[in-house]
Amino acid sequence: MVWGRRVATAVAAFAAVAALVGVMAPAASAAIHVHCPGQDLQNKIGSATPGSTLLITGTCHGNFQVAQDLTLQGDPSATLDGDDTGSTLTITGTRIVHLIGLTITGGVAASGGGINRPSDGVLTLRRVTVDYNLGFGQSLASGGGIDSGTGSLKLTASKVLHNRAVAMNSGTTVAMGRATANGGGIAAQGKVTLVGSTIGSNRAAARSADAEAMVFGAGILMGDAPLEVSSSNFKRNSGYAKGKVGGSALGGGVFVNSLSSLSIEKSTFTGNSMTATSSTGGASAFGAGFDGEFSTGTMSGSRFTDNVLSASSSSGSATAQGGAINALPEGPPFSIAGSRILGSTLSASAGTVAYAVGGGISASGPVSLTRSVVAGSTLSAHGPSASAAGGGIREDIESVSVTRSTIEGNHVSATATSSNATASGGGISSEGSTALVSTTVSRNTLKATAHGSGTATSDGGGLYFFGESGQQSAVNSTISNNVAAATSSSTSGTSMAQGGGIWADIVQTSLTNSTLARNGVHAAGHSVKIEGGGVWAEPGEPGTPMLQATILALNTAKLGADCHGKIASAGHNLVRKTKGCTFAAKTNDKVHVDPKLGPLRDNGGPTQTDALLSGSPALDAIPPKACAVTVDQRGVPRPQHRRCDIGAYEQRA
Repeated sequence: MVWGRRVATAVAAFAAVAALVGVMAPAASAAIHVHCPGQDLQNKIGSATPGSTLLITGTCHGNFQVAQDLTLQGDPSATLDGDDTGSTLTITGTRIVHLIGLTITGGVAASGGGINRPSDGVLTLRRVTVDYNLGFGQSLASGGGIDSGTGSLKLTASKVLHNRAVAMNSGTTVAMGRATANGGGIAAQGKVTLVGSTIGSNRAAARSADAEAMVFGAGILMGDAPLEVSSSNFKRNSGYAKGKVGGSALGGGVFVNSLSSLSIEKSTFTGNSMTATSSTGGASAFGAGFDGEFSTGTMSGSRFTDNVLSASSSSGSATAQGGAINALPEGPPFSIAGSRILGSTLSASAGTVAYAVGGGISASGPVSLTRSVVAGSTLSAHGPSASAAGGGIREDIESVSVTRSTIEGNHVSATATSSNATASGGGISSEGSTALVSTTVSRNTLKATAHGSGTATSDGGGLYFFGESGQQSAVNSTISNNVAAATSSSTSGTSMAQGGGIWADIVQTSLTNSTLARNGVHAAGHSVKIEGGGVWAEPGEPGTPMLQATILALNTAKLGADCHGKIASAGHNLVRKTKGCTFAAKTNDKVHVDPKLGPLRDNGGPTQTDALLSGSPALDAIPPKACAVTVDQRGVPRPQHRRCDIGAYEQRA
C-alpha cells in the first residue's frame, strides 16, 4: 500500500484485510490468575476460553500471541517484556482484546515492536504504558510502540513513551535504497481514539546512503481512518530523515493521511520536532506538531507550544512548512477554536533555494480560526535564494477566516547569499480569501536580506494579500505595530520594503471599522524603495482597497507614510496622511488630523486594541444610520453616545 496522495513513494506497513462486521463480545468467563515468572503466560493465553480475563502479576518475559477475544489485566499491574527478540504482544485474526493496567516493553520487530495487531478487530488500552520498544528495518520500519491494522484502537489514561521506528538502508539492493519510518509511537490504519493519554518522547528515523529517506508521524501515523483525540498530550516526539538524494519528514506529533474525520480537543502538542536533511537532493519538513490531510476536521481548546521544524540540503533545495500545524483540509473549513499556537520555530537552509512558510499554521485548504492566538513564531529561510512567508499563518489558494483572535509577535526572515531574498506576511500571508473579524494583528516583523547584487523584498509586515481571485476583508480589527524591513548590499543591491500594515495586490480588499496604526517599513541598500507604512496597494491594478469607518494613521515610511497606491473611500474614515497615495476623500472623511490614539493594550475583550483618547476626532463621527457594524472589536455595542466612533474601538458612555 502507498502512504499518501502527497507522497507517492511512502510505503504502508499494513496488509489490507476484510472489514469487521458485527463482531460481538462473547459472554465473560471466570478470571484466570497468572503470576509471572512462575507461571507460563503464553500457555494460559492459549488455553483460555474466548472472552476470558487473565489477571496478571509480576514481569512476564517472552513474545506473546493472542488468537482469541481476551482481556489481559494487571492485578493490579504487570509487565510484559519482549526481551528484544520480537514483538512483545501479537494479536492475530479479528479479535476483541482489552489491555488493562499493563506495561508493555522490550519488543523489537520490523512492525509493532510493543504490540503488533496487523488485522481487523477491536483493541483497547486502559492504564497501559507502552514504552522502550523498537520497530526496525532496512527499507521499512513501522509502529515502534504499536502497529495497528484496520481495526479500531482506543487508548484511555495510557502512555506511549520512548518508542522508536528506525529504517536504515545502506545499499541499493533493498527497495531501491529507500528508507521509510512510519509511526515512532503508533502506526494505525484503522480508527484511533485517545482519551486522557500521553504520546511522548517517541522517535521515527530513516536514513538512506544512496536514495531517499522518509519519516511519517514521530508520535502517531494515521491511515485512511478517523482520529479522535481528547484531553491528551503529545510531547517531545521527534522525527529525522536523512537521505542522499532526498529527505522528507512529516508530522512530529501526528501525521494524518485520511479521507476521513479529525477531532482534537483539550489537548497539548509540546516540543515536538521534525528534521529533514539531504546531501544532494531536496529536503522537506512539514508540521512539527501536526501534519494532516483529511475530509473534515475540528480542533478546540488545544495548545501548541515550542514545536520545531527544520529542513536542510547542502546542495539541493529545502522546504519547511507549518511550524506547528500543516493542514490540508479537503472538505469544509478546518475549524480551530479556543486554541493557542505559541513559540514555533521553522527553518529552511539550502544549497540552492530555501523556502519556509507558515511559522504557526500552514494551510492548503479552507481554515477557520476563532478565539485563538498564534504568537511568537520564528520562521527563517537561508540559501543562495530564499523565500519566507506567513509568520503566523500562511494560507494557499483557498480561504482563511480569523475571528476574535490574535496574531502577534511572529518573526519572518529570508537571507539570500547570492541572489534574491523575499519575506512576506509577518502575521498572515494569504493567496486566497481572507476575512478578519474582531481580530488583532500586531508586533509582527519581516526582514529580507540579500548579499551581492541580489534584491531584498519585504512585503506586508502584518498582512500580505496576493492572488488573482478572492476577497480580503477586515471588520472591527486592529493592525498595529507591525514592521517590514529589507537590507541589501550598499554598493550594488536593491531593497524594497512595502506595506508595514497591509500589502495588497490584485485582490479585492475592504477595511471596515478597523484601525491601522503605528506600522512601519524600513530599507537599506544601494537602491531602496520604502513605501506604504500603513497600506501598500499595487498602482494600476484592480482590487483597490476600500476603507469604511476606518482609522489609517501614525504609520511610517519614506514614501506614503500611511498609504501608497490608490485607496478608495466608502465614507467616514480618518486618514492622517495622504501624501504618497491617491485617496479620493468623501466629504464625511477626516483627513490630515491626529486621531489621538492610545497605545495598543488590553482595553477589555479578547484582543488588544488602540483606544480613542479624549478629544479624538474619531469620536461620535458617524450618524447612527451610517454605522456599519453594531458592536466594536471588544463586543461593546455601537453607538455608545449619539453617534458611532471611527475605527475598531468604541468609547464607552
